Amino acid sequence: MQATNDKLRVIVADDKKAANTIISGTLQLQGFEVYSVTNAMECLNRLDMEKGQIDAIYLEGKIASERSGMIIPRIKQINPKTKIVVIVDDQQRKEEVEKLEPDFVSVLPTNVTAIADIVKALLIQKLHSSS
Repeated sequence: MQATNDKLRVIVADDKKAANTIISGTLQLQGFEVYSVTNAMECLNRLDMEKGQIDAIYLEGKIASERSGMIIPRIKQINPKTKIVVIVDDQQRKEEVEKLEPDFVSVLPTNVTAIADIVKALLIQKLHSSS
């Protein structure tokens, strides 16, 4: 599933520009190919443009729960191997999102560089399990 240049591919979906920039930049510095988007539709469009060949997707909690949380099932339908990380604002939203079964869910505050580390850890786990 990796890109032809052997970089793991990640979509960062966060409507907060500063958080999106920091998370994306941190992942790029760690060697990932990163696509930044600001809403669910852009995320799905990017996933379609990449023919589902995305290794992980970080979703900010509001984006994950938009439209009754349909983005997570749609991502899984396009590529069930894509790792999904969601960070939410509160415990209630966490419980709602957990029902959609992403690979990782946490409640803010989470250090934005820690988010990049979580994505990286899931991808390393994915690489080892596919070997």
